[in-house]
Amino acid sequence: MAANSHAVSAIRKRLAEVSGELVAIEKRWRSLREEHHALGQTLRMFDPGADASQIKPKRPYRRVVGGKLSLLVLDALRASGRPMTTPDLMAALANHVHAIPDAERRVKAALNYLVRSRGIAKEGESGAVVFAIDRLGTARSGMR
Repeated sequence: MAANSHAVSAIRKRLAEVSGELVAIEKRWRSLREEHHALGQTLRMFDPGADASQIKPKRPYRRVVGGKLSLLVLDALRASGRPMTTPDLMAALANHVHAIPDAERRVKAALNYLVRSRGIAKEGESGAVVFAIDRLGTARSGMR
């Protein structure tokens, strides 16, 4: 069986991308380890009896795009001037959501929020849902 050159090329490209991500993550890991060590040393300087290993890790909380995903969705709907499906919105927001983990789920959550509170029209059922700005071209304030 002959090797599929397109598949081999795609695999090589993806392998190179993953390798690059690993190098970046390893560099970030080393930097964090150095910072962790320096903070432990600084803590011991101010409190000689302190044990940094006894401090429980705290998971960092990072908001996606500064918590403005709903505003980005509204802007995309306004700019299009027509009803849009979720895939249409994902394409319109590609530059903003490319680095967001699980971006489609978050965009859908933002859309559901906008439907409930901001006057976004939702038409259709599960697979064929279309979203649009209300007939006046603006969303309601949501303040009652």
